[in-house]
Amino acid sequence: MNLNDCLESLHIVSIGNRKESEYFLNALGEWALTEEMYSKGMEMLSNHIGLQISTNSFFDQLRMHMLSLSQKARNFSESLNTHIIVNYKKLLSKQNESAKNTYLKGKELNNYMAKKYKRVIKKTDKYFSSCKECQQVALELDKNPSVPHKAILLEKIKLLKNQSDSNFDNYKTAILSFNRALQKFYESIRKIIKAYNIEEEMRCKSFKESLEKLKIFINQKAEGLVIGDLILKEPIIPKIIQDDDFFLEDLIINQFESSHPLFEDPEKWFAIHTLKNDKNPNFKESSLDEIYKSDCEKMLEKVWKGDYVSKDDFMKFSSRLKEPLGRKAWCFSLNQQRSRGFFIICEKGFNKLSELMTIAINECEKANDISTAKICIILSQTFYKKIDTSKIYLQSNILNHNLWKNLKFWGKVVQDSIYEELNKEGMESLEGTSQEKCIVFSQLVSYGNIMMSFNLSYDTIEALIGEYAKIYNFAFEEIQGVMQAVSDSLSITCC
Repeated sequence: MNLNDCLESLHIVSIGNRKESEYFLNALGEWALTEEMYSKGMEMLSNHIGLQISTNSFFDQLRMHMLSLSQKARNFSESLNTHIIVNYKKLLSKQNESAKNTYLKGKELNNYMAKKYKRVIKKTDKYFSSCKECQQVALELDKNPSVPHKAILLEKIKLLKNQSDSNFDNYKTAILSFNRALQKFYESIRKIIKAYNIEEEMRCKSFKESLEKLKIFINQKAEGLVIGDLILKEPIIPKIIQDDDFFLEDLIINQFESSHPLFEDPEKWFAIHTLKNDKNPNFKESSLDEIYKSDCEKMLEKVWKGDYVSKDDFMKFSSRLKEPLGRKAWCFSLNQQRSRGFFIICEKGFNKLSELMTIAINECEKANDISTAKICIILSQTFYKKIDTSKIYLQSNILNHNLWKNLKFWGKVVQDSIYEELNKEGMESLEGTSQEKCIVFSQLVSYGNIMMSFNLSYDTIEALIGEYAKIYNFAFEEIQGVMQAVSDSLSITCC
């Protein structure tokens, strides 16, 4: 059922109901007229010369009987007119006028809604057409990336993409405007339905009262005749209209669906095509890196302010972090916050940052990205929110991640950290020296503390530390020294 059908069907039902009453009134009117003519006829007949025989009392009685019939017919006709027809006709006339005004107002509103809907259709067509055109040109460029005048073609695609984005905004605005107007339309429809139902109840009530009066008048007129009383048994039930029968669903915003990278990640697609065949092979990566860093910094700016982060923002962020370059940009941007001294986060921002960090750790786990996961661990112990005088670190919201339960992961983390520190000092020259042991000892203590803070058991940490301590020829006492240092550090932290 469309908008116009809602109003038209209600109007048709309303007219149909009143037609029934009008037919009934017409029948009563003809009956009243017939009775009036009969009354006049009987009165004229009572004065007929053929009945003026004064010597016979029978004719006097006959004339009196005729006059009595005439009077009864007149009384019946007057009762029909005075007590039923006039009142019922007034009600129907009033209802007709009311229904007409309501219908015209409804039609006016319906025309307004139709214009709104036309605008939606126009904006929808424009949006989807521009998207298809943009996609077609992009596909042509994908097939032949070395096409002459590539820069001009890229500018054309960029212009088309901007147009499709702008058209989408206009399309979305048109739908939102239509849905808002639809609510007003519903309010008007409710009023129309309410008015109809009230009038229908009044019409049925008046119809019932008219029938009751008619029954009385007929029984009075038939007094003395052997026809029995007229009995009204069936109830008069008004035809009530339910609101739900006349309401439409809001229009839904449908976005252009395409698996083409231009629509999934336009900035990246433009960067790749702009930089293809560039003489400097590192230029492409550095430019993408800048795009990713910029996106991460914008995201973190929203987080620190506690601003709303949309579903699209999350999807774009997740897409970026699937790539090593995106995870690197994420860590870089968080380190920038740390270097600026932005350690404290508001409650809203803290929860959002926890979600984003979880996404980053998920991608590290999938890609076996130990290096980024290590940085995420350190950063989770950097940023915090304040509750009274306490600091609640980001780490508290990621403690239950499955990655921390993976012992192979921790083994790789410890190994990676030891190699990294030894490489800084020159691994070959340090081999077998006390300085090498010092560096290894420091890393084992450091990551022993970290593992303890991530709720690994003492025995698990001891076994893992023992495994790497043996590789570097630690004596049993030295291994115990590492564990003692971890325990001491934990005691200091707890105090």
